Amino acid sequence: MDEINIQYFRPQSLDELEALIGEHDGSFLFLTGGDYNAKGYQDGDVLIDLQDLQMDSIVEEDGFIEIGGLVPLDALFKEDALWADFRDALRIEGGWNIRNGLSLDNFLRVANGRSPLLTCLRALDINLFVQPEGGVMALDEYLSDEYNWRDYFIEKVSLNKPKAVAYEQVARSPKDLPIVNVAVVQDQDDTIVVTVGGHEALLGGLLFEPGTVIETEQVRELFVDTDDAWASAEYRQDVAESLLKRCIAKLGLA
Repeated sequence: MDEINIQYFRPQSLDELEALIGEHDGSFLFLTGGDYNAKGYQDGDVLIDLQDLQMDSIVEEDGFIEIGGLVPLDALFKEDALWADFRDALRIEGGWNIRNGLSLDNFLRVANGRSPLLTCLRALDINLFVQPEGGVMALDEYLSDEYNWRDYFIEKVSLNKPKAVAYEQVARSPKDLPIVNVAVVQDQDDTIVVTVGGHEALLGGLLFEPGTVIETEQVRELFVDTDDAWASAEYRQDVAESLLKRCIAKLGLA
């Protein structure tokens, strides 16, 4: 078997990273930790390992949260009763070894609509800082665009801490990925954001302005044409409305 020539770099500063990017003119792949869906390397690839650039911290200040792109999943939603429901969703995502090793950046490269964690993250008002030169974008924009591959990386994400969150799901067993799930976030201004999942494709969401009556039947529209091997669209519609009612009751908004 012929050997392949791969160059490996591990920059110690952002200035060193910038120099490497300029030197190799786009012909590089970023390594961001715990990738369980690795792309096969080819002759001539340039690998840039980002693990020494201190992008693995979570900072909360004055209701504003900043999360580094290399933070492992298991570090999310800790030490605050607010996040109890989302923490339960995270436990379903995979074994501890995956959650502890897989970075937020690499998770967002491979997650699909069946992911309970992704459903929760999509309900939050998240901005992603994508490098190099990707700019700032919303999570759904990143998921649907060309940025979520290895020639870009998530430097950090930022969000305003919500007032309350709730999550419910139905699966074949308690530890299985959901067939239907619903996440609800109540923002500080009392805007209500609803996201759903359980189908491989990313489904839409709902937004209710402060003071608006939450019409739970609207969630049924998000599951039109979602028949697959796991469940029918009609089943998902019925379950989703029930789960949304549970979430709204948890938040005291029923």
